[in-house]
Amino acid sequence: MRILPFARFQNLHEGNPAVVVGRGLTSYDYSQLCHERGVVFFINDAVCMEKHLKVQVSYFFFHDAAMKKWLRLNLKSIAVIPEDGKCIGGLTDPALIESGCSGVLYRWNGMSGGELLKLGSAKVAELRQLFRHTGTIHSLLHFVWFCGIRTIKFIGCNGCNDKQRAGSSGAGDDGYDERLVNLSGTKPWWQYSEIRQKQDELCRVLGIHFEHVPMP
Repeated sequence: MRILPFARFQNLHEGNPAVVVGRGLTSYDYSQLCHERGVVFFINDAVCMEKHLKVQVSYFFFHDAAMKKWLRLNLKSIAVIPEDGKCIGGLTDPALIESGCSGVLYRWNGMSGGELLKLGSAKVAELRQLFRHTGTIHSLLHFVWFCGIRTIKFIGCNGCNDKQRAGSSGAGDDGYDERLVNLSGTKPWWQYSEIRQKQDELCRVLGIHFEHVPMP
C-alpha cells in the first residue's frame, strides 16, 4: 500500500460537497454515482459501488478486520484506516503490504472523542486522530470535516433499526441493501438508531449541512 501523509488532507477538499454511501437500504440508483458532484466516501462493503465512479475522488472507511479483504482488490478509493490495532497490525500487516491501494492511517488510541471535536484542523493534523463512537461513520464525519467539507448527501445511512421494516422494504437477510456485495461476510449489530442519533449530532457540532436519500 502507498501510505499518504494524514496532514495532506487538511482542508484538501474545502468548498466541495460530499456523498457518503453506507450499507443501509436506499431508493438510490447507484449507477448515478458517476454524476454526483464532489467527493465520495464509502463505508465498509459499500465500496463495491466505486465501480460506478468516473473522475471523482473517493475514500473507503472501515473499522473491522474482515474488511481488509477489499484491500487486495486494488481499489481506486483511498483507504482511511486506524493504524494501532483496531483492524490492522501496524505497517507490517500483510493486508497493507500486499495491497496496491493508496491509504492514509490515523491513530485509534489517545485523546477522548469529545475533546477531539474542540480542536482545530491543524491540531488534528498534528495528532493524527479522529473522533470515534458507535459507528464507522462517526470517524468518517470527523475526517470529512478535516478535509474542509461542509455539505453531505447521505445514501444508505438512514439509521433504520427495525428488522421487519427493513425486510419488507427489500433488504437482505443481513439487513443490508441487497445490491451490495458483502465480501466481508459481516452482519449488523442493529445499533443503527443510536448511530444515526450521534451522526446527526456530529453534523450539527461540526457545522455540516446534510440531506438523506430516503428508503424505498
